[in-house]
Amino acid sequence: MHTLTKILGELVSLFVDDGTLAATILIWVTFYGLVLQLLPMGSWQGPILFIGLAVILIENTRRAPPHPQAGDGREGAG
Repeated sequence: MHTLTKILGELVSLFVDDGTLAATILIWVTFYGLVLQLLPMGSWQGPILFIGLAVILIENTRRAPPHPQAGDGREGAG
């Protein structure tokens, strides 16, 4: 059973690298689908969905820790 749980965890990690990003997107799409569809917006529905997703992605990218740059001369110096 432990092996099956580990395999399923690896399978999920192939598609979901950042759990907070995935959860935030699911919350936004659910909120948009349930609440914002009740408002008469006409042709603005698509752009509002896109802008919300773009803001979520930008905020998630801004919060990400910096990655070490490849080839900065520190690896293997010795």
